[in-house]
Amino acid sequence: PLGPWNPPGFFPVKVLWGAEAVLARLWRDVNVARMFTPLGLGEVLKSRADSANGQVNNLATRRTDTLGIVRGATSGFEIVDQDRPFLPDSVWGVLDGLESVKWAFTWAGYGTDEDSEVWVSYFRGLTRLRPQHLDFVRSFYDAASWRLCLDMRGGLSFAAASQAIVSD
Repeated sequence: PLGPWNPPGFFPVKVLWGAEAVLARLWRDVNVARMFTPLGLGEVLKSRADSANGQVNNLATRRTDTLGIVRGATSGFEIVDQDRPFLPDSVWGVLDGLESVKWAFTWAGYGTDEDSEVWVSYFRGLTRLRPQHLDFVRSFYDAASWRLCLDMRGGLSFAAASQAIVSD
């Protein structure tokens, strides 16, 4: 869709800006390792610089290499992982996450813009069809992403693997 991030003929850089670590992982999966790993709905959303409305992203957090230690009430100390995955909790958040997935796949070379659009449009439709069941949509997206990655590890192209999942 056209908009301030995506004028005709231009790649929407702001959708991915700040998510370089995620993009590097995807690029390495395609071009070096061939050990594809799923791209979560919130991975790009959590780390990009701008939010969907063009403001500074308040979800972006600095990545730390240390674990936080919290004193528990009953059992002494507890180690807490500070780099938890972000899960969008609204329909707009899921749709924004899908848009960022589309452009991340396109940028990393998983397939063409049309191939990524087939994958994302299926989940857009599912999100719009079940807006009150976002837990289901997110869980199904995660399961389908794992299947996509495993099929690609097995040698299928992104277009073939995503089409097989969408048509299943």
